Amino acid sequence: MSATDEMVVSIAPRMLPRGPEGLRVLVLPDGNGRRGSTADYTAGGQKVIEVAEHLAARGDVQSLYICLVSPENVEKRPPEFFLALRDAFCWLRRRILSDGVLVRARVRARVKGATSWLSSRGPEGAAAVEALLSAAAAAQIDGPPRLWLDFGVAYTPQVAIEENVDLLFRSGMEEENVVRLSGIEPPSDAVVACATTLWPDLDRRALDAFTPRVRTGRRFEAGHTAEALAEVAALLLRAGPVPCPARIQATVIDGTAEIVEASSRRLGLITFTRDGSTVGVQSPSGGPPIFLEVRPAPREPAPSATEPDGIVLPGQLAPLLLPRGAPVGYANLFGCGETAADIAGAVRRALVFSIKHPALHGGPRSSAPPALAAAPEAPRARRRIEAANEAWTPRMSSWAEQRGLWLDTGAFRTATASYVLTAVGIVGPGDGAPEASEPDRHSLVQLLCEYMLIVAAGDEGIFDARRAGDDDHTHFVRVTRASEHIVAGLRPPANRQHEDPLVGATLAAWQTMLDQWQSRSHPDALVLWQRGLTSMYQALALEQAPDLRDRLAAVAAPKRRVPGARSPAGVGLVRRYLDWVAVSIGAGQLFRTAALAAPPAEVTSRRLAALDRAARALDRALRLANDLSGWQSGPHADRDLKETTVTLMSRAGRAGVSASAAEQCQKLAALARTELAAEIRDLRSVWPRMALLFRRGAFIGSRVYQRSHYTTITLEEMAIIHDELERDLVTPSRDAWLPERMALTP
Repeated sequence: MSATDEMVVSIAPRMLPRGPEGLRVLVLPDGNGRRGSTADYTAGGQKVIEVAEHLAARGDVQSLYICLVSPENVEKRPPEFFLALRDAFCWLRRRILSDGVLVRARVRARVKGATSWLSSRGPEGAAAVEALLSAAAAAQIDGPPRLWLDFGVAYTPQVAIEENVDLLFRSGMEEENVVRLSGIEPPSDAVVACATTLWPDLDRRALDAFTPRVRTGRRFEAGHTAEALAEVAALLLRAGPVPCPARIQATVIDGTAEIVEASSRRLGLITFTRDGSTVGVQSPSGGPPIFLEVRPAPREPAPSATEPDGIVLPGQLAPLLLPRGAPVGYANLFGCGETAADIAGAVRRALVFSIKHPALHGGPRSSAPPALAAAPEAPRARRRIEAANEAWTPRMSSWAEQRGLWLDTGAFRTATASYVLTAVGIVGPGDGAPEASEPDRHSLVQLLCEYMLIVAAGDEGIFDARRAGDDDHTHFVRVTRASEHIVAGLRPPANRQHEDPLVGATLAAWQTMLDQWQSRSHPDALVLWQRGLTSMYQALALEQAPDLRDRLAAVAAPKRRVPGARSPAGVGLVRRYLDWVAVSIGAGQLFRTAALAAPPAEVTSRRLAALDRAARALDRALRLANDLSGWQSGPHADRDLKETTVTLMSRAGRAGVSASAAEQCQKLAALARTELAAEIRDLRSVWPRMALLFRRGAFIGSRVYQRSHYTTITLEEMAIIHDELERDLVTPSRDAWLPERMALTP
């Protein structure tokens, strides 16, 4: 697959939710070989033990099917691969017999699939089959099991349908919110989920986050309107030339290709008809066309003559559900929001992903994907952020790696580029290259990037990272100690030694930043920065408390009321939560950090006080925006395993977030945005230069959460945000910087 081949992207109908049923799980445990030596799969075997025993203890899971070796693996993998499998299952058998793993949790193992096919691959394949059967024979128990553990060998593409699977999960994806099923056909209404974490490194409870959506009996809309499809095409082309020839398939419920063509012309596109059901559309500014393949809305989707390279699923974030009859094959699945802009961004992402990560049909995957050819004649914002991305992202990735802060996950790699582009956007227009920037601009971009990467490494690698065997209390104790160590280390004498190397590296990075700016910053700005950093780390630990809801409920409710609120108890909990831990998002602290770079003569106590108030308001607004971004597709578990504003608003907590709870959080978010706008106006009246940086940062942050998340947003979406930023910040006196979801209340 290359940038010259035509890519086919299918846009599925929007999902409509209904209510819950039971659970059978199929796992594609990808990432064992990429984690380290391909000659040792015991770490992956250990993860199978941990996940199986955890699911057995839950009591609501009937079976766990591990896709061990696909038919393509059997055909394409070298003999060393099968010897590694043999050694892993010999190890598993020893663990079962000596330590009682699996059987102690009443897990019973079976081998399924065409083992004879694997045996035919010479003595190495036969040895792998013998070891696998011996391990499964060792994991036998008397009486009914709590969980069936099935090892699939040379399974068919219909294995998920044959096993009546409710949840399909794949680890080791290259990017967040993308799922590759490698030819497996999912059952109708099955949940499809993924993680970028490699299988051996996955938390044993990772699947728990997806079970609230299992067997929900979901339905889908019949299709899209002709106007909506034309709008997607227009937004896709306005964001810049597509990276390859593209054909977009969609079911249209209110018209034909001629109606789609007329709608496209009304939106300013150049159109032509390729055949009776396909419309070619092109931007007036030039560039390659895209082709819209229009399908009527039948009772059941008709099979496509062409298997798509990607399927976009509007109204969903991973885990993903497919409509009945969707032609998956080797297509990658892309969840996105419901708006035309969200769908256009997902289509572009699907095209880029298919070039960078083509289907290998069972062959080994390289850890270094092919470079994507740059699109010609890119719009100004896209050219600028591409230059910034190329100049700054490798630089900051190297910086993080040298300081022991780098996390080799898809989420962290995406976040690094997102934070770089946020810092460049905050500081202001430029060509993006450090060498061509004035020293003070370069220094501020570097400072903001360093701050965001230190915080992100701690958030993902310390506070949200669950170790194998940790229960909620153990995790809370561990992160509390990490927080205390970092906070104590900010005051001399600093002790940087800690059992977790990442905690030590985090403290060392903060201490280096403090040493670097201590002699250059205003003393009061340093005090404000240290105080804010202390509050942030205390909040990062506190939000992990397993009894956080009880702690919040024990405090008297504040007297402020939210107009129209129907759940005073939930609103009170959320307000107290925001007072206690909103600072953990770290957005406001970013601008306290920016104040370190302000000339000392420019800093006054009045300006710092206004900055601090605005920083607190920004934390509250973006905390709510971040939490709501995980629930945009309906009441399902989001990316966090801890309490959030949305779960606190619900009486049932994480077990069942109602639409009314999310609605109340949206009302609180609207009020928080109004308060934030007032604080920024106050800041602008006393410190205009800082207020401009603040306004730019608030715009970018709010748009990121409106569209996606810092760990999932694409370069194309960031280009759109930067374009919007330029349009909405033409004059510093305007309040149009507030996006639609942050507009001031009249």
